[in-house]
Order: sequence, then structure tokens, then C-alpha cells
Amino acid sequence: MTKPIIGIIGRRDKIVSTIDREGNIVLYDYMDALDKEECSYIGLITNSNYDYIDENILKMCDGILMTGGVEIKTYHIEIIKYAIAHNIPFFGICQGAQALALSTLTGAKLTPVNEENGEVIHAPELKGKEDLPKTVHKVYLDEGSLLYDLFGSIIDVNSNHHYLIPRVSEPMQVVGLALDNAIEAIEHKDKSVFAVGVQWHPENMESMQPLFKEFVNRAKIRKEVK
Repeated sequence: MTKPIIGIIGRRDKIVSTIDREGNIVLYDYMDALDKEECSYIGLITNSNYDYIDENILKMCDGILMTGGVEIKTYHIEIIKYAIAHNIPFFGICQGAQALALSTLTGAKLTPVNEENGEVIHAPELKGKEDLPKTVHKVYLDEGSLLYDLFGSIIDVNSNHHYLIPRVSEPMQVVGLALDNAIEAIEHKDKSVFAVGVQWHPENMESMQPLFKEFVNRAKIRKEVK
């Protein structure tokens, strides 16, 4: 059977060379996690205005992954809405989860993290790549959710995000909270629709590989029926 194709949305970032320039990039960490499953992947990159991506490219995708990044653009929201409308499994990580939440809301903005109370660390100081897998707080998952089915009621997660999801609306629901009630995980209310967003970075946690496996398995199913 031909492998499913996962479209990975590139993040806006600086490309350091003799002259600093901006571009769309995909970090190896996400591809490394996908490489552990049976799938192929392509980069979903846009123009310098960050406002357009060809629908014909999206039609090639059996699943779509949105990674962490620095800025949510209109085209991110359009891709998410396209994926859900066409039952393409969507997996949002960090900024991808935030974009998934905003795709259900009108005029909402993300909430900056306030670490002053010290109850939960959402944006720890990272000194090197070796710090990425380190867990810094717990997430409490709702019974009956997909994430609960995969990991149980309480998980330890890493973290590196500076904004919080304010809320979600139909068809999404909150399924995971931190101790400070920050929204950490969201899912589609219909479990047959894979639309999942997490604020932590599962690509850097070996214990989170089942989530990538489930995502790719859903993409395989999507490929068979499209």
C-alpha cells in the first residue's frame, strides 16, 4: 500500500547565512517523529506575504501537521478549516494548537503567558536541545477523549509556549488542562474526526510517539477512502 502523505506547514523563521533572510522552514524534530511511522511528507509553504497556499497541494495530503512557530496567519486558519471540512486528519502542536482553537472563534486573541505566580512553568529557559524533552508540568486529561485513551488521565509534559489558548468553540472541545487551568489540549467533539491540538512538544518526547502513530493511522484511513 502506498504510504499516506502528511503535509507539514512550514514556520516563518530567519535563515542564517552570509545574509539573514526569512523563509518557511520545517524543523527536523517533526520529521524524525513521522519517520518512525509509515508515511511520507511534504512541506506546505506559502509566499512571502504568508497569505496563500494552492488548494491543489492540500488535496494531495492525507494528513496535515502544523508545528510550533511565531505568528498565526490567515492562511493557517484556512488550511485548518479546509482539513476539517474535507475530513483530513489535522494535528496541531504548540502554535498549531493555538491556530486550531482560533479557527473556531471570531475576533479572539491569544493570551500571553504570565509566569509570575510560578504555579506552572509554560516557557522554561532552554539552554540547549538536550532540554527539549524535559517535563516541567502535568496535564490532566478528560476521560473519554482520544488523548485519555492513548495516555490515561495524567501526563507529564515538556513546554515552550508563550501564549495560551483563550477558549474554543464548536466543533472543538477542551480535553486537557494544566494545574493553573491553562488549556493544554483540544480535540474535535466527534472522535471519528481527527483534529487534535496540544500545547506541549510531543516531537521531543519518546513517550508521546503513540500520538504520532494514531495521527498517521488516521491518515492511512483517509487515504484509503478518498
